[in-house]
Amino acid sequence: MKQEEFLVKLAQAFSTQRAQIALNSTPGSLPGWDSLGSINLITLIQDEFDLKLSMDELAGLNSVADIVNMLKAKGIELSA
Repeated sequence: MKQEEFLVKLAQAFSTQRAQIALNSTPGSLPGWDSLGSINLITLIQDEFDLKLSMDELAGLNSVADIVNMLKAKGIELSA
């Protein structure tokens, strides 16, 4: 999957516009990254990549860059 495609899907998960999503976006900077947004994030990752996140992994995702890096650590590269 291309990184841009993932960021579009991430924006949908957080009920926001793609233009508001950047690698340095955090729960504090995205109103949609709340408890429901976190559930949508989990669902997105499970559906798109067939991955299950532990609560510790989820708690460690403090920015969009953290999400991308976690995917990379699990062997999923988002192409440019």
